[in-house]
Amino acid sequence: MIKTMIVEDDPMVRQINSKFLNKVEGFSLEIAAANLTEAKEFVSNNAIRKYLDYMSKKCELEKIIEYGKIGRPLYKYKIKNL
Repeated sequence: MIKTMIVEDDPMVRQINSKFLNKVEGFSLEIAAANLTEAKEFVSNNAIRKYLDYMSKKCELEKIIEYGKIGRPLYKYKIKNL
């Protein structure tokens, strides 16, 4: 599966591209961003989360899951051996 991002300032064009991409086999739309700032934020947040998950799998970090008032998990990471 190829993860894809669309960055387009025109809402109509963004919607057309999103619908088309959802019909193409082997591709998944991760985000349809309205501007470069929104796209950079998405990439930055996902890169950090993936790195922290990778480090917890390598047993360098301990992943702690807490649940808030609305039931969504809050992930906290703690360095092991400290």
